[in-house]
Amino acid sequence: MVCFCVGWKSFLKRCSSSRSMRVSKSGATGLIVTAVGVALLIFTFYNAYLTFTHYLSIRLSSDFLSSLNEILIAAVRAMFLVVMAWVGSILLARGVDFLKVDRGVGVVTFRVEKGVGIAMMEQQEKKSE
Repeated sequence: MVCFCVGWKSFLKRCSSSRSMRVSKSGATGLIVTAVGVALLIFTFYNAYLTFTHYLSIRLSSDFLSSLNEILIAAVRAMFLVVMAWVGSILLARGVDFLKVDRGVGVVTFRVEKGVGIAMMEQQEKKSE
């Protein structure tokens, strides 16, 4: 808790010392993507908790097909939650990467293929004319 408070105080000091807070596009993108990733992870874990408490209270019947149906529904929900958590963690990691690039600390870890995009298509059209 002390480290967080000290870091927060230095952040406020740095923000108040700058005359105007400018946020670059990569910084804003990083904040948005990080917020979406965190929100998706929180939503996923909340849904997982609700699903867990729901299936904890269910008693399986002696009928095999209805029990199998309940187990399959639980498995599908679990896979859905795994995919949501995976996407949320990817968004969170990319958002942190954008924030690192904005501060000049990190490098972009994802690659952009050469020859892909609108600018490249325009260049190819000019060459063909």
